[in-house]
Amino acid sequence: MPTKVLPTAADIRALQALVQENTDRVWHVTTGLEEYRKKHPGGKIVPPSPRVGGETGLFTTIGVFKIFLWLTFVESLDKARDKDAGRVVVEQEGVAVYFRDVHRTGRYVQNMAGEGEIMMTRLRAAPVCDREGCHRHGITKRLISSASKRGIGSHYFICPACFTTSRWLRNTTLLPLLSVNAYARLTDRTRKHDNWKDECKKNGKKPGAAIRRRKGWRQVP
Repeated sequence: MPTKVLPTAADIRALQALVQENTDRVWHVTTGLEEYRKKHPGGKIVPPSPRVGGETGLFTTIGVFKIFLWLTFVESLDKARDKDAGRVVVEQEGVAVYFRDVHRTGRYVQNMAGEGEIMMTRLRAAPVCDREGCHRHGITKRLISSASKRGIGSHYFICPACFTTSRWLRNTTLLPLLSVNAYARLTDRTRKHDNWKDECKKNGKKPGAAIRRRKGWRQVP
């Protein structure tokens, strides 16, 4: 397991510069508390585990999608949370539709910037519904993260009206579109994921247990 390296304020600034350089997008700074209050102005938001303060994040928009990079750094404390992980979150129509955790290691800045670029490049190619007669014809399909046994962890697009589906960009198509940093991140992540699946198969384990156990944020009166 790689050694944990907590990000500093300087790392956050470096990450913002890197992701903007490689994606030709403006990535804005926000905080977790600010985003939660926008969506839930009248209620109390309860995290899945106790935490203090609102962490710093970066976000940008691609069409109907909003991509967040949550960085675990809490500005009010001037330090990162000790127990946490970076997270990439995609929202569509105000609903979170994609999550990916990123471990805080010596390459945390490069890995988070790479994940932001990978997701932005995928969503640039998000399909629209092309079925004639569908009342959502020409509207971007919704991104779905599968939690079924046969497709756990897979992603695809679907029209919520006529239910036609589309794949998102395969890695073979995606890789040539990426910067050197994002290319290295995706190939390394894919290699580790394939090794993990082989290990699960060898030991008779079912992949996806962590996804099924994961607790989310909730709102209370």
